[in-house]
Amino acid sequence: MTKEIVTSLGEMIWEVHDFDNGITTDISGRYLRVRIMVSVDRPLLRSLWVDLLWDGNISTMLLQYERILDYCFKCGCLGHVLDECTEEVNVRYFSSEANRRLRAWLCAVSPPKRSFIDLEDRKRESGTSQSLMEA
Repeated sequence: MTKEIVTSLGEMIWEVHDFDNGITTDISGRYLRVRIMVSVDRPLLRSLWVDLLWDGNISTMLLQYERILDYCFKCGCLGHVLDECTEEVNVRYFSSEANRRLRAWLCAVSPPKRSFIDLEDRKRESGTSQSLMEA
């Protein structure tokens, strides 16, 4: 997957700062790691719908976030928890068990530290377009 594709996918969420230099595999499957800046005032996206191969077939990419501290399952924003939410959102109230399960899915466990590729360093490199991984 090229730098442009990874950056484009990340920018569908928010501002991309850097990304891992390959696809990672664990018990849950294969995934890309992209470091993004998120706004605490906007709900976190839980998935993206993209046409990866530009063939008209839409794929759902489930999103998980590393290092989430306080996340509200009522309004979807960071910075407070469900019991502290002041939003008047017309959604059903999640039980404690449902909150626990959703948090377990949404919050990814950080893998061992690996080198991220800083986008500014990439821009300083030669103008050659390199593939991040072999498909």
